[in-house]
Amino acid sequence: PGDVLEVSFRGTPGCQAYFHLGDLAEWIQMQEKSHQAQLYWGTAVFGNHSDVDTIEASGIYTGVYIIQPGDTATNQPIYCRLIHPNGQSLDFAYGDISIDHSPVPKVAELSTETTVLRTGPNGVYYLFLPPGTKLHLTGRRGDFWRAKLSNSEDAWIADGDFRWLPSGTLLPRSIVSTVRTENRGCFTRVHIPLQQRLPFHVEQSVDPAELRLRIWGATAATNWIRHDFTSPVVREIRWSQPAREVFELTIRLNQKQQWGYASHYDGTNLLLDIKHTPKIARGLFRSPLKGRVVCLDPGHNPDLGAVGPTRLEERKVNLAIALKLKKLLEKKGATVLMTRSDRQGITLQSRAKFAAIVNADVLLSIHNNALPDGINPFQHNGVSTYYYHPQSYHLAKILHSRLLKTLKLPDHGLYYANLAVCRVSQMPAVLVEPAFMMIPEQEALLRTDKFQMKIAKALMKGLEQFFKEGRR
Repeated sequence: PGDVLEVSFRGTPGCQAYFHLGDLAEWIQMQEKSHQAQLYWGTAVFGNHSDVDTIEASGIYTGVYIIQPGDTATNQPIYCRLIHPNGQSLDFAYGDISIDHSPVPKVAELSTETTVLRTGPNGVYYLFLPPGTKLHLTGRRGDFWRAKLSNSEDAWIADGDFRWLPSGTLLPRSIVSTVRTENRGCFTRVHIPLQQRLPFHVEQSVDPAELRLRIWGATAATNWIRHDFTSPVVREIRWSQPAREVFELTIRLNQKQQWGYASHYDGTNLLLDIKHTPKIARGLFRSPLKGRVVCLDPGHNPDLGAVGPTRLEERKVNLAIALKLKKLLEKKGATVLMTRSDRQGITLQSRAKFAAIVNADVLLSIHNNALPDGINPFQHNGVSTYYYHPQSYHLAKILHSRLLKTLKLPDHGLYYANLAVCRVSQMPAVLVEPAFMMIPEQEALLRTDKFQMKIAKALMKGLEQFFKEGRR
């Protein structure tokens, strides 16, 4: 009860429209949407944000019904009717609806290595949860199930990413009685014992420097927090209960630059590992890159990536730049690991996992750009840089500035972007697009060793600056 059923279809403009829910409700009137100028996402992000897509949206009819407490339905067909001004009418089946009033909650357990929860059916990525996490599922729309996180928060999970637990399984709930920290050398572990694997989310802030861990389904009984005072990174930990069965832990940090974190379960114990600041080389004749571990990701492969006007493949250019950068970094004393060094490629998820496994200090993914349909690349092109976590913003800003200064190309923008390689939390991670494959003049430059080396040197200088500033 209280759920909103929205019905919409496209038909002949200028008609009257209704939908019918059988025994639930008969012929509810629908409204035709008025013409609305809609902003195309590609234009909003990569073009002139004032440009609008003026494609007409006439003939779209929408209706709504709020599920009532006594409503029942099992695969009840939804019928729609369209009545033309001349009196002709057309009835057709739209879909079906089922209403489950069972007093027994439906509990599921995540079954994939990392399960994505979205903001809505087919919405954007929101949470990334490990296997064994339990969720209370309360509804379905198409191929997505709604998971109740709290009384005011939902997320959506794809069908097939979980297994049902037996009827009568208790709702995912836990008490948080203690929290403790442990200095483990190169990172500090925050240990939160739970009774079940609950959904959680880590939110990072750089000003103030802190991590906020939210656990849904958890209730505080936290009389004790034990600090390992030898930890150089944790300043203080505080808990709060911002809502019923929502537990939040705020971890204040002694870091101007955060270097990464990882969250996972060990049994039902939730562990949050926070990386310490690396020992960055000092001295007039010692590069701050000395001893640092850099993971380079030459973008694409086996897919070609963007292809230029003369058929230059982006994947080849990306690799050529990465190999030149690798040599420059190694001359400065850095250890460089690459997600690929030839035409053999791995998945995006495997690239991110590789960087975490090798415990890199930073991850740099190298690409070159193209634009989605509808954006004029001759007006919108140049250098662009992308990051996801706040810890990566400063690195992205430095690299973007270095590329602009060195390459003398237009500024195509610095972006927050929900990209797989940027979502790595274990280290600062940035994706760069120094030039445009689809602009003939820039494609010609990308063919040359000289221009590739200019890109590599700019990136090397940027990484050196980042590590130098990060040791403060």
